[in-house]
Amino acid sequence: MIIDPQQKKSERAHALRRRAGRRARRRMMRNLSARGRPGSRRLLALMALVIGAMVIYLLAVDRGSEAVLGHAAALRGDVIAVAGTSYRLAGIAAPPPEMFCRRDDLDYRCGAAARDTLTALIDDDPVRCVPGDTRRGGITVARCFVDGRDLASAMVLAGHALAGETYRNEEVEARAEKRGIWSGSFDENMIRARLN
Repeated sequence: MIIDPQQKKSERAHALRRRAGRRARRRMMRNLSARGRPGSRRLLALMALVIGAMVIYLLAVDRGSEAVLGHAAALRGDVIAVAGTSYRLAGIAAPPPEMFCRRDDLDYRCGAAARDTLTALIDDDPVRCVPGDTRRGGITVARCFVDGRDLASAMVLAGHALAGETYRNEEVEARAEKRGIWSGSFDENMIRARLN
């Protein structure tokens, strides 16, 4: 049998193409499995990241569940007692109870006035305090709320406490309106030294 060289050439080319196709498929399968390994590593890394985020979230939620709810009593202008524990209102400093301030040429106990204002803000309503991490003078620093209203913010707005950075705008407003201690003179440095 005589084979046409042209046909022989085309058969050889066809066989080469089939072999090349098989090699390409094998290579593709190897690449897919090789890619699958880093992909699965990426998937594992993503899953670890998601699980880590969930753990952090649950820890944060758990921290929020430490909130204390109960009736409170004002001990000072910036300290309250809830369920037998004293909490200092975070981000503010009120005059101590024994401090005197001056208004209309008369001295008055601005610390006692601050405590009375805080008592009026609480008004026998339940108070929710979320403790912070820091303790100062053995008293836990906390953010406390009555009916969703931040007690520290309300004290600064009423002019009976000085503010840290958190409540700076409220202090500016109280000072401009001459509310509370801003209506007279007082030792600002003494109160600012107590900021937590």
